Amino acid sequence: MADQLILLGTWISPYSTRVKIALAEKGVDYEFREEDLSNKSPLLLKTNPVNKQIPVLIHNGKPVCESLIIVQYIDQVWNHKSPLLPSDPHQLAQARFWADYVDKQLSSAARQVMSSTSETQETAKNDFIGCLKVLEGELGDKPYFGGETFGIVDVALIPKYSFFFAYEQFCNCSIVAECPALLTWVHRCMEKESVSKNLPDQHKVYDKISERKKKLQSKTGKQPNKIGVKHGKSPRKIYKCCLPHDRLGGVDDACGVGLDLHSDRLWMWPPPFVLLLLRSGAAFESPPSSFALNPRFWNNNDLDY
Repeated sequence: MADQLILLGTWISPYSTRVKIALAEKGVDYEFREEDLSNKSPLLLKTNPVNKQIPVLIHNGKPVCESLIIVQYIDQVWNHKSPLLPSDPHQLAQARFWADYVDKQLSSAARQVMSSTSETQETAKNDFIGCLKVLEGELGDKPYFGGETFGIVDVALIPKYSFFFAYEQFCNCSIVAECPALLTWVHRCMEKESVSKNLPDQHKVYDKISERKKKLQSKTGKQPNKIGVKHGKSPRKIYKCCLPHDRLGGVDDACGVGLDLHSDRLWMWPPPFVLLLLRSGAAFESPPSSFALNPRFWNNNDLDY
């Protein structure tokens, strides 16, 4: 009996795109189901009950979660062609390191770009370009990150190309001018049908992100309210900051919402209390310094904008 494969994701999510590219490299057929993360399907909640996040690959009824784990699963199950992971233990460790760098360092810098203000734009841009230059240095003069063959680091990074135009607009920079070798690698990847047929259009991505940012700004455009929280004597303001990773409606590196109650350690507050404040119509403004919420205590899929 043929394998039954279902991929739950969103069209704009680079994390979903990773899985699409990996499956295309293997020549494996699957059914893609677009998720509305403001109204998650019962299947998504059933197959990823812990994080309730995309992507999820369901193989013969058994779910696999988290994009890089899914890519490695695909490579192990369909190992007849196009290996994505090296067999040498040291090369494998290096590949996993750089894929993790894309997930953590680059994605974090990209989120800062998307949520930066005029005051923080230059710092956000420098951090973001710095991460790209680190990756460009690792690439060197190799055709792909793993050498002569397209592999897991390429799969991890190339979906970000769909966001390059948006990054340039939001941080007023030119990626091709800053990282020409990386763009040469991009064009080489785009020659592969598995990549070119699965990457979302850059301008369509930019339009979607701009729409989200405008929606966010329309909710946060008034003067910040002061809320009297009895934690010390002074009232607290609520500030806008960026939530982590790839879970906000599939627009992974677009923008996020968080709260900072001045000097209070927000991660000590119960998430339902924070959500109540968020949904009460309180205004937001950018914090004087960057602040990230602890994801252990926060399900950012609960944000319904």
